[in-house]
Amino acid sequence: MWILYLVGGYLAFCALAWVVKTIEKIELANKEKERVEKLEKEVIKEKERVEKLEKEVNQRRFFLRQEQTRIEALKVESKFALEQISKEKALGFPWLATAYSEYLKLFDLKIANELENKERPAKRAAEEVRAMSCYESYIAITKVFSLG
Repeated sequence: MWILYLVGGYLAFCALAWVVKTIEKIELANKEKERVEKLEKEVIKEKERVEKLEKEVNQRRFFLRQEQTRIEALKVESKFALEQISKEKALGFPWLATAYSEYLKLFDLKIANELENKERPAKRAAEEVRAMSCYESYIAITKVFSLG
């Protein structure tokens, strides 16, 4: 009879060990499930962040294209103005040096104003451009008068 008690005790012990092991597995599975859900939320947040960054990059590309177009237009405008001044010089107008230097100075001031009024103002660069425009206009007048 004591053998039956031993066998019964052993079977009860095995059943209890199996229940404890199953409970541990369930707890571990729940922790893993929570971890996976947390990672899925993080992935969704990162996807949203990437989409936001892509949108910002596209906006900046559009802005840069606009700036490039504007700069190209300024190049064409300045080239045309310089050609006009050169043609007038060929005709022999005496005030050409002053007009040329004033044009360059106004062009530099226009650039300085654009630097100050852009989306991210560059006030220091605008001040430097203004300072250089005065110096360059002086040099332009000096060169023209020394050549004439």
